[in-house]
Amino acid sequence: MVFKTIYKIEIKVNSNLKTILPEDIFKTIDHIQKRVFQGEIVSYVEKVNNGDQFMYFKHTFSPVKDKSNSIIGCKLLLLEETQVIAFEDILRHKNKELQRYIESNISLENFANIASHDLKSPLRTIIGFSQLLERDINKDLTDKNKIFLSHIIKSSRNMQTLIDDI
Repeated sequence: MVFKTIYKIEIKVNSNLKTILPEDIFKTIDHIQKRVFQGEIVSYVEKVNNGDQFMYFKHTFSPVKDKSNSIIGCKLLLLEETQVIAFEDILRHKNKELQRYIESNISLENFANIASHDLKSPLRTIIGFSQLLERDINKDLTDKNKIFLSHIIKSSRNMQTLIDDI
């Protein structure tokens, strides 16, 4: 069934593959068989145009061994992997998207750190001078002005807390 999908040929059990399949396939298979007869397992994925869509087939060639562990043949496992490849493509796309989000978050975090640092300096100055002013002229201030100065210091500290939270 799979061979018919790939090569548009129906292959029967007693078919001679060398007379049915394209010649270049056997060059690839001969090269693979040499590797397999040296004990290697060889896998590759083939992309096939099946008219209206592309399909993917994973070929895995493995050595066949006898009881004395000598390699006496080669077996082929042929799996249709179109959905697997499609899911892998989706996963790669999602990973790229996730990487962009991570980089964006790192940029935002760096910006927040820089902004926080740059905002703290003038705020420390406002708090410091307000406290000095409160200490030096507190007895000369009216009750109303004392409340205003207290609000300046309190609001500055609240803002400092907000910046720290950033």
